[in-house]
Amino acid sequence: MLSEQSFFRIHKSYVVNLKHIRNIFKDTVTLENGEELPLSRHRSKELRQQFLSYMKENI
Repeated sequence: MLSEQSFFRIHKSYVVNLKHIRNIFKDTVTLENGEELPLSRHRSKELRQQFLSYMKENI
């Protein structure tokens, strides 16, 4: 079981740890290691909100 506050499903095949996100673009997420992953159009807005909440809590 993954913590819902730290992990987010960005696509049907990908779950990411919010701690390791470097950038969020229109249709991709870039991780700290430079890897780019696809971002579902339907999950984009929710990811941005969750990421901002995560950053506020962990700064």
